[in-house]
Amino acid sequence: MDWRETAAVPEDANPDPAVMDSIAGKIPAGQRVLLACRTRRFEMAALSYGSATVVLTGQTLIVAKDRTFGRPRPDIVIPLGEIVGSGFGPLLGVGPTWEVTFDRKRGIGASMYFAGPTPARQVEGELRAAVSNVLAEAADPDLAQLHRSLAAGQARPPGDIGKTLTPAQITDESRRMRQQVAAGDLGSAWDRRVQLGYGVPSDGVSQPDRFWLDAAPAIAALRLGGLKDHPMVAMCCGMADSNQDRGDPEQRAAVAEFTRLFHG
Repeated sequence: MDWRETAAVPEDANPDPAVMDSIAGKIPAGQRVLLACRTRRFEMAALSYGSATVVLTGQTLIVAKDRTFGRPRPDIVIPLGEIVGSGFGPLLGVGPTWEVTFDRKRGIGASMYFAGPTPARQVEGELRAAVSNVLAEAADPDLAQLHRSLAAGQARPPGDIGKTLTPAQITDESRRMRQQVAAGDLGSAWDRRVQLGYGVPSDGVSQPDRFWLDAAPAIAALRLGGLKDHPMVAMCCGMADSNQDRGDPEQRAAVAEFTRLFHG
C-alpha cells in the first residue's frame, strides 16, 4: 500500500515525496508506513546528520540522511524492540527548537529535532505507540498474528464483485484461476480472487468449481510467499478444505499442498 495512504505526516515536518517513494520501495512487504517526516537534525552516539527523513513502520524506525548525490536510502534501521523509552520537549528547556529523544538497549540514546512542539509531539506519540504495540505482540503471539492479519488485509483489501456474479460467471472465474495456477501465473490468480472478495455465491456452482475457486488462489498466494497473513488466504484454505471431494486425487493433492505451505 502507498505510504501516502497509511502514514501520519506531521505539520511543518513534511518529507520530500520523491525521497519517501525511494525509501518506501526498500521497506519489506507487509510493513506499513505509520509515520513519515523530515527532521532538522538527527543524532545518535557518534552519528550526526544535518537533516534526515525519518520513517516509522510497525517494526522499525528508519533514518535516511539527506544526500546531494545518489538515490535516497536507509542509513539507520532500528528494530522497535530495541527501543526502551522516548520523550519530547523544548531544546535546553526553552526552545524554540523541540527535540524527540529515545533510548535503545545498551544505553544508546538518540535525538531528532523539529521546528516546534506540534511535530515533536506527534512523532514521539507515534513512536511510543508503535513500540508499545511491538512489546505487546512479543508477549502475546495471538495478538501479533491478529495484527499481522489486519495489516495484510488493509494493505490489500478484498473487493466484493464476487457477490454479483452468476453461477456461470463464477464457474468461468474458478476455471480460469485454476488454469492460471497450472501455467504459473500465480499473481493473476491471487489478485483476481482478492477482487472477488468474500461471500461468493455457491448455489448453482458444481462441486469441483466451488473447490478450485478457493484452492487455486490459496495455492497461488502461498507459492508466491509473503501472503500467508492475509485473511483471505486462511479463508480460501478453509473453504477449499470443507468443499473438497475426498475421493478426487487432484483435490486431495491440492489440499495437501496448501496445508503444507500454510503450516510449513
